[in-house]
Amino acid sequence: MFTNAAAQSALSALTSITDQIARTTEVVSTGRKINSAQDSTAYWSIAARMESDVSTFSTIVDGLNNAKSRFTVTDAALGTVYNSLTEIQTVLVAAQAPGADRAVLQNQITGYITDINSAIASASVDGNNFLAVDSGAATYNANASYVSNVSSAGAISTMNIGVANYALTDADAGTDGILEADITVDAATQTILTIDISGLDDSATDLAFITNITSAVSTAMDSVLTAQSNIGVALNRFDSGISFVEALSSAKENAVATLVNADLEEEAANLSALQSQQQLAIQALAIANSQYSNVLRLFA
Repeated sequence: MFTNAAAQSALSALTSITDQIARTTEVVSTGRKINSAQDSTAYWSIAARMESDVSTFSTIVDGLNNAKSRFTVTDAALGTVYNSLTEIQTVLVAAQAPGADRAVLQNQITGYITDINSAIASASVDGNNFLAVDSGAATYNANASYVSNVSSAGAISTMNIGVANYALTDADAGTDGILEADITVDAATQTILTIDISGLDDSATDLAFITNITSAVSTAMDSVLTAQSNIGVALNRFDSGISFVEALSSAKENAVATLVNADLEEEAANLSALQSQQQLAIQALAIANSQYSNVLRLFA
C-alpha cells in the first residue's frame, strides 16, 4: 500500500488555510474580531453585557427626553398663563378708576381667562397634565418619578420631581389650584377663573372687591413664577441626567469596540496573504498528486 505523504501534507495545509480564510472573511465582513462566544468566551461575555447596558441607556435617555418635553410644554403654558394674568391685572387697575366702563373691561378679562384655560388644556402630554390635576384621585402622585440610571447589577436610580405646586386647577373639592383660591368681600366670592366685574360700581365695597381681586391675581402671578422657576431647575436636572447617561453609553460603546472590533486594514492584508497561500497550497497539492501518479506508473 502506497501513501502519498506529500499530498496529505499539502491537503492539511490547504484545509488550515481555507479555515483561516473563512474566519478572516467573517471578521472583514462584520468588522468584529469577536462574533460569538467561540471566538473568545470571556471577551464575548463582557461585550454582550456592555452592549445590553448601552441598549438600556438608550431607553433611559428616550424616557428622560420624553419627560423633559412634558416639563418644557408645562413651562410654555405657564408662560402664557403669566402673560394673561399680567393683562388681567392691568385691566383690573383700570377698573378701579371712578366711572370706568367695567362691562367693557370684563370682556377683555373674559378673553384673557379663555386664553388661560386654553393654555392649561394645551399642557397635556401623553395624557399627563401638571397644571390641571385631581389630587383626590387614587392615581394622583405629587411627585413625578423617572428612571435616570440602571447599574450593571440591575439597581435602578430614579429622578424624583415634585409637581404639586404646578397645579393651576384641582378637581378635588377640598384642594384649590393656584387660580382657584376664593376671593371674598362681604358675601361676594369669586376666583381668578370666574372674575366678573361687569356689574360692579363705584361703591366702596365694589372697589374693595376689585382691589382684592387685583391682589389675588398678583399672588397667583408670584406662584406661577415660582412654578416656572422650579421647572427650570427640573429641566436642568434632565439635561444633566441625559448628558450623564449618554456619557456612560459612549464609554461602554468605546469599550465594546476595543474588545470586539477588528483592525480592518490589518485583517484585509491578512486575507490577501491567506488567499495567496491558498493558491500556493493548491499548486503544491496538485504537484504532490502528479508526482504520486508518476510513481504509480512505474509499478503498473
